[in-house]
Amino acid sequence: MGLWAQDTVSKDTVPPMEPYGLRVGIDAAKILRSQTKEGYTGNEISADLRIGGFRYLAVELGQEAITLEEDSYVWTPKGTYLKAGLDINLYDNWFGMNNMIFGGFRLASAQYEVTTESMMWYDTNRYWHPQQYAAALEIPDPVSGLTAQWIEAVVGIKAELIKNVYLSGSVRLGYLLSAQKQVNAPNHWIPGFNSVTDDARFGSSYQYQLSYLVPLFQRPKVYRKKKPMLESGAEDPFSGSRNMGQSGFRDSGF
Repeated sequence: MGLWAQDTVSKDTVPPMEPYGLRVGIDAAKILRSQTKEGYTGNEISADLRIGGFRYLAVELGQEAITLEEDSYVWTPKGTYLKAGLDINLYDNWFGMNNMIFGGFRLASAQYEVTTESMMWYDTNRYWHPQQYAAALEIPDPVSGLTAQWIEAVVGIKAELIKNVYLSGSVRLGYLLSAQKQVNAPNHWIPGFNSVTDDARFGSSYQYQLSYLVPLFQRPKVYRKKKPMLESGAEDPFSGSRNMGQSGFRDSGF
């Protein structure tokens, strides 16, 4: 008489988990530009918080100053800016990955002042001033309390270099909603927005960021597509999709 035994296969009822937390970083591009471009200083700190699925709240705070020469003026705008908005991750990570290919938007506001460094005036007597310009005897006082508001679209990537350390890059296209005009000198540069003219309200900028994720808690991993099941009943972590599985967990995709 022979006896046959069969092992009971236990199904994995615990879904794969992934970290949620606060990611803080600095804009490496502004630091490098401050070291290499004469007349420019700037820095920016940023943070994003994953609020569920593929959504991230994002905030950026920075300051910039630059000395510019335009027509007969040499002038320096400087000030601070604040941006806040939402990013949506469009990339469906494999289990264990936490990278991003994202799009989003920012609402932004800047407060700044403009200082006239030097100014020339037009001289019709070319005997004393062959170039037709002479240095102004009086320089206008700095104008402070200037403000500007704009909205910008953002696209970029975030890649995890080592555990919880990320390198990211993004480009932004902004549309100026409002800005105060400055009568004593040109007002064609806004901190956080860059160059702007009277004829065009669009501006562009870029960001290279080094950041660190502070894990706060974990939640079941979510996927944008249905995820096939293994024979054990667990989700296949390498399929790049989503299923309710034994846990009954489902996400909206956002």
